[in-house]
Amino acid sequence: MPSATSADNAGTETTSSQRTVIGDLARGALAETEADGETVKMTVLHELYRHQPAVSLEDVLELNVLIAAPEPGPLEERVAAVLTEAVAQHDSWTDTPQAPSASESTSVPTTEGH
Repeated sequence: MPSATSADNAGTETTSSQRTVIGDLARGALAETEADGETVKMTVLHELYRHQPAVSLEDVLELNVLIAAPEPGPLEERVAAVLTEAVAQHDSWTDTPQAPSASESTSVPTTEGH
């Protein structure tokens, strides 16, 4: 049976490989454009959603709000900055299992006066 460490490393390798693919695809999509920061951010998030099954559309919408558009600079650096931040944010949500909040786990009907 593999140890937790080797399982963790395997997950990291997959993530690293996926990040490379996602970064390459985003750079390819943006290569012939004068993309502003918002376009870079949305392209990276779109590729992250398309190629990372653990990332839901809801996650992408939340990441879009949380991540700032990258500063002007070389395209490769801007793509890497957004991708690194997006993966870090998403990993922070999925690393610690959380119990659903009371409002999500139970539905309590409100009783209004009749």
